[in-house]
Amino acid sequence: MKKIVITALVLLMSAGAYAAGNKTKTVTEKDYGDKWPFTFVKGELACLSGSAVVVKNSKDGKVYALNGMANAFVGRELGGAAILDTKAVTKPHPQLQGYQMSTLDFMVEGQELCK
Repeated sequence: MKKIVITALVLLMSAGAYAAGNKTKTVTEKDYGDKWPFTFVKGELACLSGSAVVVKNSKDGKVYALNGMANAFVGRELGGAAILDTKAVTKPHPQLQGYQMSTLDFMVEGQELCK
């Protein structure tokens, strides 16, 4: 198991620039309305290195992890981009005090880009 994880990490670390060869999709608050979980209004979903799903804030260019593979790189670089924790840009849940909105729908959309 350890060998598989190490192999996956080496493959991910060898990725090129953020957008080079990676499928992307633009997403906006306008398109998602009340289901938009981010504090920024426009982003770009991407699948980096075949399995790491991220969202890039279109305004400042910062990249946030949306799934486990991308979370493994929080605080480091992947595909030429520093990966950050999504919690920093996720809105509070409007009905559940102390919780943040779900980013699951965006993770699922991003995983479609990995296919």
